Amino acid sequence: MRLNLIAAGTIRLLGFKTIEEWPLEGFEHKNYHLRVYGPNGFYREFIGDNNTPALEVSCRYEKAKKITGNVALHFANTGQQDVELEIIDNAYGNPVLYPVVAANQKNKTVLLNLKKSANWYDFTVKLKNKNTIAYRFAGHVETGEESITDPAMGNRG
Repeated sequence: MRLNLIAAGTIRLLGFKTIEEWPLEGFEHKNYHLRVYGPNGFYREFIGDNNTPALEVSCRYEKAKKITGNVALHFANTGQQDVELEIIDNAYGNPVLYPVVAANQKNKTVLLNLKKSANWYDFTVKLKNKNTIAYRFAGHVETGEESITDPAMGNRG
């Protein structure tokens, strides 16, 4: 599932086999706040406004020969300026990451190792030093192997 701001101020949410689009004018003051809930802790939250950079963000499961249990964040910047990001772990104590997606960079990947959290994740991608634009991703990477309950439940993570 990914979200990006496309031409003419429209938000596009792409996921699985659906595409949803909403004009920014449909949101009060052109500020959007979208949430998507699913099974097994799946959660997505997208907060932004008409100043959101031309950056596409997608959260995928890393796959070698099979799904590894890690998350691969993919970024594509179609804008004319570099975008400085913060990736903040909300539950499992991993350090903040500070990737930069260069102007017109079509493919940047940041790998998040989830071994410490038994393949559970809860992190936010936001513009560095700006809280009005943030994308949150949470859930569990299913690998087909036995797994455990989210270790962050009860603040154990």
